[in-house]
Amino acid sequence: MGRKSLALSAAALLLLGTSTSNPTSTSNPNDSGSSGSYGSGGSGFGGTGSADGKGGGGAGNFNYQVLPIFQKMNRVTIAHAVLAALAWVVFFPLGGIIIRVFHFRHLVWVHAALQMLAYVVFTAAVGTGIWLAQQVEQYEDIWKDPHPVIGLVIFGLLFFQPILGLIHHHIFKSRGVGRRTVWAYAHVWLGRILITLGIINGGLGLELAGKSPMQSKSTTRQAEIGYGVVAALMWMLYVLVIFWSELPRRTKQSSRRPQMWVRTFERDGDARKEIDNL
Repeated sequence: MGRKSLALSAAALLLLGTSTSNPTSTSNPNDSGSSGSYGSGGSGFGGTGSADGKGGGGAGNFNYQVLPIFQKMNRVTIAHAVLAALAWVVFFPLGGIIIRVFHFRHLVWVHAALQMLAYVVFTAAVGTGIWLAQQVEQYEDIWKDPHPVIGLVIFGLLFFQPILGLIHHHIFKSRGVGRRTVWAYAHVWLGRILITLGIINGGLGLELAGKSPMQSKSTTRQAEIGYGVVAALMWMLYVLVIFWSELPRRTKQSSRRPQMWVRTFERDGDARKEIDNL
């Protein structure tokens, strides 16, 4: 096998390894028709045994982790995971929280800026994910896994989120609507759905990465636990803030929180009223 073919074959194994064995372990020369770690019929990357079982499978001890393509894919995989986690576990939920909790002038635009930052970060995550998929799809159908499919669906729907927000803002400024419009409902609920899907898809991504022969079970398990704890805490905080902010609207009763908002009208003009309609 030529060096280029070897490198490309190695790239395909990074995320789609079909064995949990150690990638640097040697094959058993006594296995009939054995191909080593990942090959089939003796012709695969992990060994050289022949179909009649007489081959030795001696290439299974090749340390393909030293190949530049593997090192690059490892770096890109880490960057993809970090960027996507920052977008969906930190920036997007934080933007939804601050607009419900804090009261200051230009809060709407702070919210918008934070969400656009998250959008840019997630766009970079999608770009790295597409690059990774391109390295693998010529050997394996990566699109059978739900992680990349859900990721692209989220990315497509996310395009409409700032547009819906701007439409709501324009309607409020031009008409002074004192209640939620259909555009506001679409903006709010699309955001809530996407944040939930984004967090879930991050877990699916870790599950996909765990199938790689380059990743140890212990490392994958630690990453899944760490991500699960942080993501769950942020999501619960996000949901609690939503319920807390919606309670006065649902009960239509006087409370300290609306009374505090009345005082902010004097400073912030219509800004607080617009936020109340989100």
